[in-house]
Amino acid sequence: MFWLSVCAALHAQAASAVVDREFGSFDNAVSLSVSANGDLMVLDAGRNQLLQLSQAGDVVKTIGGRGWGDLEFDSPTDVSANIGLNVYIADYNNRRVQRFDRKMNFVQSFTADNIVPALSGSFYPRAVALSAQGELFIVESDGRRILKFDPAQHMEREFGGFNAGDGALTNPKDISVAADGKVIVLDEKRVVEFDTYANFLLSFPIDSLSSCSSICCTATGMLVAGPEKIIAYSFGGEKKFELSGRSLVGLQNIEEFRDAGVFGPSLYLLTQHSIIVVKVISQ
Repeated sequence: MFWLSVCAALHAQAASAVVDREFGSFDNAVSLSVSANGDLMVLDAGRNQLLQLSQAGDVVKTIGGRGWGDLEFDSPTDVSANIGLNVYIADYNNRRVQRFDRKMNFVQSFTADNIVPALSGSFYPRAVALSAQGELFIVESDGRRILKFDPAQHMEREFGGFNAGDGALTNPKDISVAADGKVIVLDEKRVVEFDTYANFLLSFPIDSLSSCSSICCTATGMLVAGPEKIIAYSFGGEKKFELSGRSLVGLQNIEEFRDAGVFGPSLYLLTQHSIIVVKVISQ
């Protein structure tokens, strides 16, 4: 419903994207994930911290700090918490993925040493995503591949590598999983879609962004974030709408966009230092 109402509003003769509120004081926010109950999980790489915020913008809990410990990070790159039971962090320089429960208690780490079956090659996790069935997908940047884990946390397969034909990835940056199980990968300046069994489906270019930073699935499509704007696409690659900083009514300071997410009637836009909550209305 959110997706349809936003599309209709932005394609109306008179529509505006109105800033409802803005909050946060991050150092260098790089990733946003909206949990099933509406909590906002923000990864602040500048402070090596994960922050849990309420819908009102209040900080509920913070974990992290630079280090090697179970509750510490070193240049983390992505957070996934949309399914609600677990939170996963791509802890890049520590070469691991950390898993926490919904109360942000440490559960386990995935490293090259404890992945079963044993992983070939190096392990530099850049992004993470969960399916509705509890499958974990990891973008492993050094091998330019996707690793898929079953709900029991055993590696099931890898795909997207150099021998994947049309599905071969060149510089995978982010990943998201649609409700029907499609795996959506942001690969440099194109989107590559696979089915849940790692079969290549289609790809399409993103020509209207100088660079791309993140991708997020919604109920019927996806949001791609770049420094200057957020673009919405259908799963088939049809552009639905775009929002730039200059198109947001009530925005005081325009910063580069880093990520985006939705919950209920609200669109959440992550910048380096804050979260902007947007309402899109027809007039």
